Amino acid sequence: MLGFSSGAATPLSQAFAILGLAAVQQSIPSNAVAYLRSLQSTDGSWGSVDATGLALQALRAAGVSTADADIAKAIAYLRSQQDGLGGWANPNSTAYAIQGLLASGQNLEADWLKGGRSPYEALALYQKPDGPFTYTWETDPYFTPGASNDFATWQSVPGLLGVVYPLKPAAGALTSYTPVVRGPNSDRLIAAVPSGRWVGSIMVSVPFGGDLDQNGSMTLEWQPVGATNWTTATLVRGNGIFTATLPVTGSPKDYALRTVISDPDGVQNGGSLSPTATLTSTLMALRTYLPLVRR
Repeated sequence: MLGFSSGAATPLSQAFAILGLAAVQQSIPSNAVAYLRSLQSTDGSWGSVDATGLALQALRAAGVSTADADIAKAIAYLRSQQDGLGGWANPNSTAYAIQGLLASGQNLEADWLKGGRSPYEALALYQKPDGPFTYTWETDPYFTPGASNDFATWQSVPGLLGVVYPLKPAAGALTSYTPVVRGPNSDRLIAAVPSGRWVGSIMVSVPFGGDLDQNGSMTLEWQPVGATNWTTATLVRGNGIFTATLPVTGSPKDYALRTVISDPDGVQNGGSLSPTATLTSTLMALRTYLPLVRR
């Protein structure tokens, strides 16, 4: 029991210990729950988004009510940390936040939308076209953009399935899935639609899978929705992703993105395989809403 309720445990280890007891249907000591509560910061977190999502699951597994003040503060913290994509900065944090909010009785598809995107959809943005998840698509001092990440992959699965810890196999929730169609040729390029986000200018990411011989190519064109002419952007190839920065600042316009993908080994788009594929998407305008007071 050393560290379990003595003051030596971290928020993560304390939460996992409580969840472990709940998983094997053992009683959870009240002082263990009290100690986890004592680790909550004044901002409502347990030091990070990840730890907060896990702590919420542990408190709920211990029988703490969704109306509890500590749970309400934690939910408010997660609300304050939600990013513009609808998630929490990376797939690991997003998955734990999703699970913690679900355990707390939150409706993520009705009450947690950002730009029309739910946290589930935000988490799915980190999945590569050939199946695994990447930790980031952007420059990071510790992770290679677009690289497959084992931990991000297995941590994302429960979040996408909408299940919380401790996992319960009832109703077969973990057996319902659709496998990725990998195909026989690992040199073919597996296509995905371009994704844009506002970061001062427009940052465009076009993830892809396969293409182990690296002879696939891609062009990116963009235009304001409704315009007649397309502008060609400069794409930079990375590990599993093409990226581009469009010279557009905050604008009340929607923008259309179009990629033309080619590979001598074939381009897989869903279940079809062809020499080329053209994929499009739309980035909604960056809008800021200000309150209006009428006197």
